[in-house]
Parts: sequence; structure tokens; C-alpha cells
Amino acid sequence: MNQKQIPLSPIVWGTFFLIAFGLGYPTLNRYDPRRTGGLRDSVEYYKLVVSTPGTVNGHFRYRVLVPGLAKPLYHAVKGRLGSWDPALFSLLVVNAAFCATSALLILHLCSHFLAPAAAALSALLFLANFSISNFQLSGLVDSAECWALLAFATCLMRHQWTALPLIGVLAAMAKETSLPVGAVFACTWLLVERKQTPVPRRAWLSLVTMCAAALGTLLIVRSLVDGRPVPPWEIITAERLAERFSTSARGGLVSAVTSFLQDSSFWLVFSWILPLGALGWRLIPRPWIVAAGTSAACALALGIWSSVGGNVARPMFNAAGPALSAAAAAWIARRAPEGQRGHWPEGRGSPPTGHSI
Repeated sequence: MNQKQIPLSPIVWGTFFLIAFGLGYPTLNRYDPRRTGGLRDSVEYYKLVVSTPGTVNGHFRYRVLVPGLAKPLYHAVKGRLGSWDPALFSLLVVNAAFCATSALLILHLCSHFLAPAAAALSALLFLANFSISNFQLSGLVDSAECWALLAFATCLMRHQWTALPLIGVLAAMAKETSLPVGAVFACTWLLVERKQTPVPRRAWLSLVTMCAAALGTLLIVRSLVDGRPVPPWEIITAERLAERFSTSARGGLVSAVTSFLQDSSFWLVFSWILPLGALGWRLIPRPWIVAAGTSAACALALGIWSSVGGNVARPMFNAAGPALSAAAAAWIARRAPEGQRGHWPEGRGSPPTGHSI
């Protein structure tokens, strides 16, 4: 371990958790996300907490990780929270835990190549993004997908490839889009790293195993929820994405693209983190920044295909937001005089282009 590397401290995690809980507190006493236009998905996740998947509509019933973790807490606190809704409280606690873990992983990853102050700034920029308080901490399940992609990055950077299949299983239970986006992320990372340092065969084997495990998890969850065996091709056809595209977009590809470009939430997520990240991307390890870009492009393509409008910002941020936060922090720290310089650890590939902070 690099001597400047920041350990995964429970105290730091607890601090991040309290910050995240505070950011999501308005869902307990200020507004109900179930009655907010851009957060209507929270209605279905709320049902998963208080009831069974059979009461939930569409693909939401299969996103069982966050609601499943929230359910026992819901039963434990029900009737003991006063004016706070116990289901929304339980979802907030679980989402805050995932957000805190994501921030801690960003801090840990960035401590490989940034000075401690710049690494800490990376985590805080991540938590300060519009997507965290308004999506990940608002009764949805995106916090788990973001955590999974960061867990992939951590394993890949540390060359702990054997953990990829387990993370893939949890990612599939969180959200089905985690499978294609996560596969693109991990595959791109290994392809870029291969140009810098040899990648052993077991890394590719772990990647293939991860994809198979994630796909198997999707099939098992759907089969258990639906009460019948579900074939692989039904995962695609059941969503009828092509039909949704043709009927909801009403103008084909152009309308699907303009629908998210005209959505204010998309720009609130990326308006500042994207330009700052673009200024500092050369200061970030190339495998991470390229994997983040390609997986975000995958999320964008899926969003355009299914015509989700501004909601495409959520999976795009999950894929690219952490790396952009790190790049933005690196660029900001580079502006400070007499900044300390970090080091890219041996055996992890080539250092970032340019000087690290």
C-alpha cells in the first residue's frame, strides 16, 4: 500500500453516511418523492419495501437489492418514528449507506494518485452533485448501481479480479442496467490497461464469470418473482423497448435525443462536473477515465433507445460521475500553490498523463 493511501476508516465512512443522510433528509420532512414528477419510480420501490414484488409494476419489481435491505429496517422502526414515514426512512438509510460507501471508495481510489486533500475533495465533489441529493437519496435505487461500478473500479485498480463475480451478482439485483454498463466498464478497463501492462488470463476469466453470474442472477430473480422459469431472451423482450421507443419518442432518434438535452435535471447533474472533469481528465489513471466514458456512453445509448428523457442522467452519472469528480478535484488542486504530488502505485499500470497532484 502506498504510504499516502487513505485507509477505509469506519469513522470516515460514518461521517460520509451522516452527510448523505442529511442530504436526503428532505424526503422525511419536506416532500414525498412519490408525488414528485421526476421521482415517480420511488412509488414502486416503496411498494417493494412495504409489500411484495407481486404488487409492483414492470421491471421495478426485479430491482430487489435496495428495497430488500430496507425491508427489515422498515419492520423494525414501523410505528416508532413519529411523523417520519418508516419506509422512506428505511430507503434513505440504505441509500445513504451506499452513497457513503461510494464516497469512501472514491477517497480510497484517489489516494493512489492524488494528495490527501485532493482525494478528499474528490469524495466531497461527488456527494455535492445534484444527482446524489435529488436522485440517489430520494427513494430510488441508483445508489447501489453507482456503488457497484465503483466496486468494479476498486477491484480492477487493485487487481483483485476474483471479487468481480460477487459484485456482478449484487449489481444485477440492484438494477438490470448494471449488467451491460458494468460489463462495458470492466472490459474497457482491461483493454486499456493491457496497453500499459500485461493483463493475466485470470482477469478475463473473472470478467466472463462476472457477466455469467450477473445474467444468471437476473434470470433467477425474475423467475422467483414471476413464479415461473424465465428464459434469457425474455429479459429484453419483456421490456418492449423498441415499442416504447416508437410510441413514446414520437419522432424517432432525434426526439429521443432532444428529450434529454432539453431536460433541466440532465444539465443540473453535468453542468459543472463535466467541464471541470474535462480540464483534469489527463490527471486521472487512463483505464478509469476511459472506462467511465465508454460505460456512460453505453448508459446514454440505452437511455435513448428506451426514450427515458432526462432520467438518462442517473445511469450516466453512476458510470462517469466518480471519475469526473476525481478529475475535477485534481484540476482544482493543481491550481493551488505548492501542492503535494501523489504516486500511481506499482503494478497498477502507467501513471496518468501529465503530473499527478
